[in-house]
Amino acid sequence: MISNARLKYLTSLKQKKYRQKEGQFLIEGVNLIREAIENQRIPKELFYSVDFGTKNLDALVNNRDVKTTFLTTPQMKKLSDVTTPPGIIGLMLLLDSPFDEFSSSDKLLYLDDVSDPGNAGTLIRNACAFGMGGVLFSPDSCELYNPKLLRSTAGYVFQTKIAQDIDRKQLKELQKLGFSLISTDLQDGLPINEHKCPAKSVLILGNEPRGISDDVNRIADIKVKIPIASDVDSLNVAAAGAVLMYWATREQ
Repeated sequence: MISNARLKYLTSLKQKKYRQKEGQFLIEGVNLIREAIENQRIPKELFYSVDFGTKNLDALVNNRDVKTTFLTTPQMKKLSDVTTPPGIIGLMLLLDSPFDEFSSSDKLLYLDDVSDPGNAGTLIRNACAFGMGGVLFSPDSCELYNPKLLRSTAGYVFQTKIAQDIDRKQLKELQKLGFSLISTDLQDGLPINEHKCPAKSVLILGNEPRGISDDVNRIADIKVKIPIASDVDSLNVAAAGAVLMYWATREQ
């Protein structure tokens, strides 16, 4: 069983400020937890209810040394982020990678004020699918540990390097290391089907209604665009990201 004080602490991790303060976050559902475990991101603790059951718990843990704690159904509902809790929640350490680890990669994705967690999570999933070396979040982008973002990654958040709060200064550091900064510009960009992506590059995607910020766009080495039908204004940022990542990695 769990004390009220412990449950209150865990419930506080549903808020961003406490996640950052404590260096921990929650994941929910068997798929996310299985992906974490299979990628050697072992939960500090697993919380399960009678709805999940000890048989499912044993299969998920699979003889690994993971602390497990039983929650009553009301306790699970209080801790859960969804209307119908799946009955299994994991307590995790934050995943952020140190910025200097990204310099050894060839292709990176930079999210400049991408505020929708569903789009950001899908972009992380796409980045894994296309073999990108990591994903960087600007200070104004949504938080990596937003539950909707985590769910939309389908567990791929545990398979790539990710860093938050990466600003313009750090992008310029990557330039000095030989990375080309590539922004998307519907007006002045070069059509991607007519050009090859540089071997070391950072693909920059911006806020869906506003695009890439002026400060970031000014330091871009190359501006590109995706050719689309004239009667379509633009692509959803997650769809545009998939196309750009395919272009960037197709000849690797």
